[in-house]
Amino acid sequence: MNSIDKQKLKALAHKIYYFTEAIRDDQDIHPLELDLLKGYLLQMYEIVVQTPSQGASQKAQASSSNVQDPPEKSFTEFVDNAAKGNAAATTKEGEAAISNEYEEARALIDRIFESFEIHELSDKLRFSPIDDIHKAMSINERIFTIRELFNGNQEAFRTIIDKVNNATDLEQAKEILAREVVYPFQWNEPDKYKKIQHFLTLVKRRFNHQTA
Repeated sequence: MNSIDKQKLKALAHKIYYFTEAIRDDQDIHPLELDLLKGYLLQMYEIVVQTPSQGASQKAQASSSNVQDPPEKSFTEFVDNAAKGNAAATTKEGEAAISNEYEEARALIDRIFESFEIHELSDKLRFSPIDDIHKAMSINERIFTIRELFNGNQEAFRTIIDKVNNATDLEQAKEILAREVVYPFQWNEPDKYKKIQHFLTLVKRRFNHQTA
């Protein structure tokens, strides 16, 4: 007897979830992005309808295993827990470690921004000013960024975007990213460098009007 492809079904459900979470009420959905969503839904429909019924015994088994995952911690809880952990580090060694982490995080952010200076004069369009980072991103970009750079945490993504958008200047934006993002979301991992670079291009553009 055939069984439902749970892995594929779960993957599609995640894609649809991230897609809808990346949509803001004040933004229209592009026709291509709408087609992408329709494709996900169609694939999910085909998996479900093509799977034969397994009878009452499987229904009972499914019912007994219907245990919900614990809710994802909110970003506020995440920050509060991090703050409590930092407060516990009262020794000089603990304080030195925290300071060292920030310095390393800031060095990473600065290094990526310095790499932009080489290309900025020859690539005006890529660094053209924007007023809002969130609005400048396509839905697919948001989904990718949330998954790859914020560990799937939509609330954290939105909170950081709002903070950076409302920063007084690029220096304050860098400070926010270094203190609240780099280590909590493992931006120091080498395989994330290119992904971070793409995201920070948008941060650079957000404040380019100040130096234009």
